[in-house]
Amino acid sequence: MQQSPGSVFYNNLVFADKMNNYPDDSNGVRKDPLIKLPAGIKNWEGLDKMKYFGVQPGSPAIDAGKAIENSVQKDYNGTVVPQNLKTDIGAFEYRDQRLKGR
Repeated sequence: MQQSPGSVFYNNLVFADKMNNYPDDSNGVRKDPLIKLPAGIKNWEGLDKMKYFGVQPGSPAIDAGKAIENSVQKDYNGTVVPQNLKTDIGAFEYRDQRLKGR
């Protein structure tokens, strides 16, 4: 993978069987994100399929993101970001069912 000049990577999660030359990301995570995709879906086109890419309990993506000042306050599902004191990696903030009303 070739890195563009001036590109900087922070707090990303990369998980692949055959990926070499990961970008330099000292705070990055290289573990299974624990995403449970449903069986039997043949067509992954469309934004409605994004809902399946939320992480499960115990995911290394939880609380491993980088807070960006003046950034979004809710994820794609409308969940408040962050749910804890730290932001998650990914498009969806993990929502602990024990935290109600957030």
